[in-house]
Amino acid sequence: MKNINKLTIYALASMLALASCKDDVEEIQDDQLETGIVEIPDSFSNYTTEQNKTNLEDNGISLVNEMEGLKSSTGIETSSQLANLLSRASVAPANGRMTHTVRTLANYGNGKASVRDVFASLRTKNEDPASIQEFYNHYTGVYTWNVQEENWDFSRESDHIIFKFPATENSTENNAEFIIHSYEGIMVANPMDQQYEGDLPTKIVMEAKVDGEKVIGYDFMAAYNQEGEPTNVTTSLQVNTFIFSINAQNEQEKVGVRYALKNGSKTLIAMGAGAEGMFTAEEIGKVNSGEHTNPGDVVHEVNAYFQLMNIKMAGNFDVKTFADGYAVIYADQYDENGYWNEEFDHDKAVEEEAALLDENFELVVFYADSKQKIADTEIYTYTDTYTYSTWEYDETSQDFVEKEVTEEYVASDIRLIFADGSKSDLETYFKEGFDDLISEVTTFIQELEN
Repeated sequence: MKNINKLTIYALASMLALASCKDDVEEIQDDQLETGIVEIPDSFSNYTTEQNKTNLEDNGISLVNEMEGLKSSTGIETSSQLANLLSRASVAPANGRMTHTVRTLANYGNGKASVRDVFASLRTKNEDPASIQEFYNHYTGVYTWNVQEENWDFSRESDHIIFKFPATENSTENNAEFIIHSYEGIMVANPMDQQYEGDLPTKIVMEAKVDGEKVIGYDFMAAYNQEGEPTNVTTSLQVNTFIFSINAQNEQEKVGVRYALKNGSKTLIAMGAGAEGMFTAEEIGKVNSGEHTNPGDVVHEVNAYFQLMNIKMAGNFDVKTFADGYAVIYADQYDENGYWNEEFDHDKAVEEEAALLDENFELVVFYADSKQKIADTEIYTYTDTYTYSTWEYDETSQDFVEKEVTEEYVASDIRLIFADGSKSDLETYFKEGFDDLISEVTTFIQELEN
C-alpha cells in the first residue's frame, strides 16, 4: 500500500456503485446498516502478541473445519441434483424472467449487477407473459421428474411452482421438492426500460425439502423509490444450518452493504461497508461530468469491517476532511498549464498526506465476542529506494554507456501497533506464521472446485 490515496479511490468506487436517490415507496424491517461510523473498541486484550497471532491462525483453521459441514450437507447435494436434472430437461419456470430477475436483484445487492442490469432482466419477450406476476401465475403448478422419460411431467394442481425430483443421483423416488411461492410485486415507474410496464418484485420465497424436511430456504425482499430504483435489497439463503445473508441500502444520504455467513447462531464470515454523503442523481452526475473533482463533495464518512469467526477488523474514514486536506497538500503539484512543477516537494507532500490520513483514518483488529483489541494501526512514512538505468556519454570510449542510478524517495504504509508498543506491517504480520491456515484454506477451495 505504497500509495495511500488509493484507499480513497477504492472506498469511493465501492460507495458510488451503490448510489441512488429519492424516498422509499415502502420500507423493509431490518437491522440498521452501519453507514457512517462503525463502533471501535478502546481496551486491549490481555493476550501477548504471539498469543494473538496464534489465536488468529487457529481462528482461520476453525472456519475451514466449520465449512466442511456445508460441503457435505443435504442442501448442497439436493441443489446439485436439481441443477443436473434441469440441464438434461429444462422447463420454463427455471429459466424465465421471475427467477432471472430475482437472481439479478440479488446480484445488485452484492455489487455484481447495476440498476440497469435489473431492468434489463425485465425486458419483455414474445414468448413470455407481460409481467413477473403474470409469469408466476402462468407457470404455477407441479413439475414432476419422469425417470423413464427423463423429462418433466406437468399438472396444474397447485398455486405454487413446485418441482418434484429424486434427491440424489442414484435415487428413483421423487422424494425432493423445490418450491417457489409467496410472490409479491409492486407497480412503480421504470426509469431504465420502457419496454417493461409490469410489476417489480418485492418478495419471493423459495425452499427445498427432502422427505418433507426443509434443507434449503431462500427469502428475497426489495423496496423501491418512486422512480422504480431499488433502495433496499435483502436476501438470505439457508442451507441446512448454514445461513448466507446480504443486505444493500441505497438512499439519498446513506449507502451500505452487509454480508454474513453463519452456522446456526455462530458467525463464520461477516463483512460490510457503508457511507454517508450526498448520493443524489444530481451529485453523482456532477462526478461523472467532472464538475465534482473533490471526492468529499459527495462522500463524507466511510466505514468497513471484516469478521472471520471471532476476529474482526473494522475501520472508519473521514473522507470529507481528508479530501479537503489532500487538495491543499497537492495544490501546487502542477503549474497553471498542467505541467509537473519541478519545485514541488513530493517527499514533503507524502509525509503531510500520511499524517493527514492517520488523523482521519481509524482501523482496529479485535475479538468480536469480548470487544477487546488485538492491535491498533497507524499510517507511517519511511525512506525507500528505486533503481533505474540511464545512458551517459563517456569521453574515454567516445560512446554512450549504460549507467545504473539509485535514488531515494519517501513512501507511506500502514502497520499494526500492539499493546506492548511493538509494531508490524500488516502484510508481514499476516504473511508469516500462517502456513497451516493457508494450507487448510487452499485444500478446502480445491475440494469445493472439484
